[in-house]
Amino acid sequence: MRISGKLHSVWLMVVLFAMSVPIRSQTPADSPGLPFTMTWTEGICPNCEIAKFLTSIQFTSTNDGWGVGCTLDEPGNFIGHQEYCTIAHTVDGGSTWVELPSVTQYPGRPALWFNNPNQGWISWWRDAAAKYAKLIHTTDGGRHWKATTEQGFRELQFFDDHLGYGTGWGGSGGFFLTVDGGRTWNETKPSGITSVRKLFFFDSQTGWLAGPADSGIGVLRTIDGGRHWEVANIRTKNPTDIRALYFLDPVRGWLILNPNGVEGSRLYRTIDGGRTWSTDPDASFQGAGAWMSSVRFAHENLGFAFYDTRAGTQQLQQYLLYTSDQGAHWQRIMLPAKVYECRVFNGGVVCSAAKQQNGLLLLSVRPRSRP
Repeated sequence: MRISGKLHSVWLMVVLFAMSVPIRSQTPADSPGLPFTMTWTEGICPNCEIAKFLTSIQFTSTNDGWGVGCTLDEPGNFIGHQEYCTIAHTVDGGSTWVELPSVTQYPGRPALWFNNPNQGWISWWRDAAAKYAKLIHTTDGGRHWKATTEQGFRELQFFDDHLGYGTGWGGSGGFFLTVDGGRTWNETKPSGITSVRKLFFFDSQTGWLAGPADSGIGVLRTIDGGRHWEVANIRTKNPTDIRALYFLDPVRGWLILNPNGVEGSRLYRTIDGGRTWSTDPDASFQGAGAWMSSVRFAHENLGFAFYDTRAGTQQLQQYLLYTSDQGAHWQRIMLPAKVYECRVFNGGVVCSAAKQQNGLLLLSVRPRSRP
């Protein structure tokens, strides 16, 4: 089944619009004393109906990028809101964006993954029971799309034309494996967690899953592409949302947990591949009123994490944390916008951001020098 005509027209609109509109402001937020530089890009999407702010993003080149663009059914409400989301595309580094038609999801966010500028996958569904779901695939940078299966995924990660992993939606969402580019999937439900909420693979064989467990949170590790899993448990008092899972290498990783209620976020770290986890000893950015969103490392020493402070549903201040010693110590600086999600890209870290869920902002953080 080809669904190329309408999406192809949109791809041409992206290119033509980007050529006709002047570049939006790219603002350096520089300080000579920092070991990195920051650049903000303010994007526009004149015809966007849904994408008021960006969450997940992925750039395949300096100019070409894809993002999940969302709006809220309760604007300004940070707790208990629902997101109505679609996919947006830029060909000028985030200065202008165009929505893809027919790719809308409520509640929740579509999943996307690109291996390179040409090849990518997008998955979405249209009701809470995921009765209507679709996975589409492009091999020409989004000019044409082909439906591969009627399956909705929370997250996707591919390593080549054939091998990919995914996590399913719903309370019993499992771990999915494809070896034919997404046409067919094998679902398993590894023991140790009740459902898969986060997935991160460092390479095609070494990866981790995180999800709720009987005693708190479970983190599973595989070194054989998901055939076998080793389980580690993190005890938590209350039901907990798993906000982020990230590994710098096969042994060093970080996990952000957001307990339900007013407890705020906790940052966990492992230095043995996920077998054991401990909370970061710095309490200044954790606990009541502090909510973390993402953690990424530009290289083995220089890392970044992002959080904001809140009083009830009111957002107070946003911060960037940075470490120059592999996460042993963190320092913070204030930011003018909330950062949602980040990816390591082209020697630095690129993040989506917004002010009060409004504005297509990107933050690029790049080290001044490498170790």
